[in-house]
Amino acid sequence: MKDVGTTTAIEQSVGGPARGEDVLALLVRAKRVRGTLPPEHNAPIESFFGGLVQERARGPGRTRGAGC
Repeated sequence: MKDVGTTTAIEQSVGGPARGEDVLALLVRAKRVRGTLPPEHNAPIESFFGGLVQERARGPGRTRGAGC
């Protein structure tokens, strides 16, 4: 059995509701600090994050329904 929890805050955000790009930026900063992304064992969430990365790679103004 492997403990995948942590007792320390890796990254924090204060303010209004987070947008997808805010969450992605938070994960990127956490990866720089830890050397790896925080573990996530929820397949739907992992798929969602993968979609965010793909949307960001397409660039501004390009969405899934815009012929991409």
